[in-house]
Amino acid sequence: MPVAILIILRRNLRPRKLKIERMWFYPSLLIVTGSLTMMKQPPLAPIALSAIAAAGVIGVLIGWQRGRLTNITIDAETGD
Repeated sequence: MPVAILIILRRNLRPRKLKIERMWFYPSLLIVTGSLTMMKQPPLAPIALSAIAAAGVIGVLIGWQRGRLTNITIDAETGD
């Protein structure tokens, strides 16, 4: 497991091309998976609904922070 984490961290430190046409895939996969999970066994307790709402807010904040810290540059020669 620690080896996998090191490989992922090393890979994420390199610059790579941003594929705008595929940016929707991961968030929509998470939304569909979460929705299907809650449809199978809906949380009825108010505390469970509050926990799900809090997790959603925390997820949005973490995603916003990650996007804010991501450095995106455009190559002047190729426009990529």
